[in-house]
Amino acid sequence: MSFEYIKPESLKNASELLKEYGEDAHLIAGGTDLLVQIKDGDVQPQYLIDLKSIKDELDYIDLDRDALRIGSGCTLSEILRSEVVRDKCNVLFQAVREMGSVQIRNIATVGGNICNASPAADTATPLLVLNAEVKIVSEDGERLVPLDEFFEGPSAMVLSEGEILSEVIIPEFSFEGEDNFLKQKRRKAFSLAVVNSAFKIFEKDGLCEEVRIGLGAVAPTPIRASQAEDYLEGREINVENIEKTAESAQELCTPITDVRACGEYRNELIYSLVKKGLSELVGLSMD
Repeated sequence: MSFEYIKPESLKNASELLKEYGEDAHLIAGGTDLLVQIKDGDVQPQYLIDLKSIKDELDYIDLDRDALRIGSGCTLSEILRSEVVRDKCNVLFQAVREMGSVQIRNIATVGGNICNASPAADTATPLLVLNAEVKIVSEDGERLVPLDEFFEGPSAMVLSEGEILSEVIIPEFSFEGEDNFLKQKRRKAFSLAVVNSAFKIFEKDGLCEEVRIGLGAVAPTPIRASQAEDYLEGREINVENIEKTAESAQELCTPITDVRACGEYRNELIYSLVKKGLSELVGLSMD
């Protein structure tokens, strides 16, 4: 199929073009997902608005007094090379390290991964446990949306006509605590997650002060396992309570059967990944 390729002059101009052409237009940054969708005939745009032409507005990693700010045009490789991401938000670093090949990471962007709105998006779960929010801009201004309110379903987001995700914001208070990322996939490299998971825990004197559990590919959107978090918070961190937390996480999820795995297998993975993730963070043996 043929389409018109447009280079906007600014982020505001990109928003104006997106609103003008409506459903006939698609944004493209790295294009690692979109180009496959076009090739397969799943998406048939008449206009492609290339955000690489306004790279200076969308490609940055800035640390200020209150937050770490990552431009939506930042590539996965740039995130991996960032010492500040590795130091302040290591769970995101761990997740990106598991994503795709070097060639894919060199062109895929964090904004593209989020806006593809896949239930299995590998950047979503770590950003959820980091309590991230996203900045959404349009010709009318900007607004901030917590990431756990951004996803509405597979390939569905809260973006309105003409709106563009411009920035991911990770608050300073999320730099503390211990965190990790675990992913089960079908082969060693390049695969979408069968289930992915991210964890952050704040511990004091053997008690859980706060825990955050993010799960992907287990529901229509990436989710925070809030019921499981509520169970563990304020309790002693021991084998029994971690196992009950993992069971609680299972109860929240509605995994489906698809080409990567059956729902029953995903349900078992939820339990094992939550148990492993939390126990590793606090140095508990679950044998």
